[in-house]
Amino acid sequence: MHNKLSIDQIVELRNRMRNGTFDSEYEIKTLIRLGYHPDIADLLVSNVVLGFKDEFLNEVKEAKEASDKKEFFRAIMIISSVFNTVLGENNLFLTLIPVALAFVSGYFGFPEKRLLAIAGFVIGAVMMPFLYWSCLQNVEADLVRVIISAFVSFGPAILVKYVVSKLKKESKDL
Repeated sequence: MHNKLSIDQIVELRNRMRNGTFDSEYEIKTLIRLGYHPDIADLLVSNVVLGFKDEFLNEVKEAKEASDKKEFFRAIMIISSVFNTVLGENNLFLTLIPVALAFVSGYFGFPEKRLLAIAGFVIGAVMMPFLYWSCLQNVEADLVRVIISAFVSFGPAILVKYVVSKLKKESKDL
């Protein structure tokens, strides 16, 4: 009689749970056919499921924290760019503050894609005051000017991040 699962069996059970093809009754019957006692087979499968559940909850918790951190740094970046745009009157010195915040936000907020985040945030921080004070001078409502300049400045930033990430992904595949 067996009383332990091998590492391969545990990995196989976890893979089935991740893929959504896990059926506990089927797994218990499979272990019984392999020579496990029914109670031990049930206990072993239950232990693997509970271990996977704890691991999965930790992964979800970490992903939620990372997502919250990204949203926080993204909000800081956009707010600083808007305040600089509205209050800075196209002052080059005041444009350096959101650029510095862009570096900090990209570095700490997006640890897996730091370079792309920094590039996108810097593009948005530099373009927004220029668009607000130069290109949209004829628009009368300030709120409309801010919204248009935010979308137009951070839109290409997102596009640049997307294109560079696709290029990096293709270069890894080669």
